[in-house]
Amino acid sequence: TGIWLLKRYGQFGVAILSRGREWHADAGAVALTGSPAALASALSKLSERRQTPSADLREWEQSVSALDILPPANRDHATGPFRTHPSTDRRIERLRQQVDVVERA
Repeated sequence: TGIWLLKRYGQFGVAILSRGREWHADAGAVALTGSPAALASALSKLSERRQTPSADLREWEQSVSALDILPPANRDHATGPFRTHPSTDRRIERLRQQVDVVERA
């Protein structure tokens, strides 16, 4: 039970760090392009077209799962506190708020 608890604690830590990395990546993309609206639009299009693959072709799922861009095989990691990426809807909302701030300035 102790090992399971340590594993879950580690997964939770990775999830928090990964979400932070995504927020900073969004901020960096906005700084480079100067357009939060363009990034929000791109995220929206990607989200609309995203489908869960019918076959999981990853061989090293356990060792490199934090680097995957595909939906996780374990649905518990796709939602809740172990989610490694902020929701696309939340990212788009945050980018649109930045657009509002820029337009008011």
